[in-house]
Amino acid sequence: MMVQIYHLESGQRHSIPSQTGMPPTWSPDSDRVFLAEIREDQGVYQNLLVYYNIKTETLTWLDADPSANDINPAWSPDGEWIVFNRIKQDQVDGSRKSQVWIMQADQSNPRPATSHSATFHQDFIWAPDSQHLLYKVLIRADQGINQEIHLLDVFTGEFKVLLTDGVRPTWAP
Repeated sequence: MMVQIYHLESGQRHSIPSQTGMPPTWSPDSDRVFLAEIREDQGVYQNLLVYYNIKTETLTWLDADPSANDINPAWSPDGEWIVFNRIKQDQVDGSRKSQVWIMQADQSNPRPATSHSATFHQDFIWAPDSQHLLYKVLIRADQGINQEIHLLDVFTGEFKVLLTDGVRPTWAP
């Protein structure tokens, strides 16, 4: 399977090999994309981020923790940062839990941006200032799953719960 990128004005086409067929996440300058992709190594499958530079037509697999799965990349509006989900299996209860991770757009300095024990983070929406992030948190509870909307300062790690029982966060234009 291939992800096809087609430039309407120039007619230029790029084909990116893909196991998932998931759409890429575009950089603000439209020169680069990130994809969440699957790699198999000796029967073990792992979700990793793949970086494709449209100008140089190079595809780069990002190194990751071999015990983790990385998904849901999102570019900051200024093009300087990428946030993504890093999912690991909890060593105590065996459940899969995620944290929000951030790295520079050149793929350097990946680090966790959250450390709370929520079950899963998703729907990353950057603020126009490229410093704050809205996202949904799914928290396992006795009666099912609770959903919250959090606001995160990605540089200080401080977060606020904005809504309980929220679904899809977004910024007003």
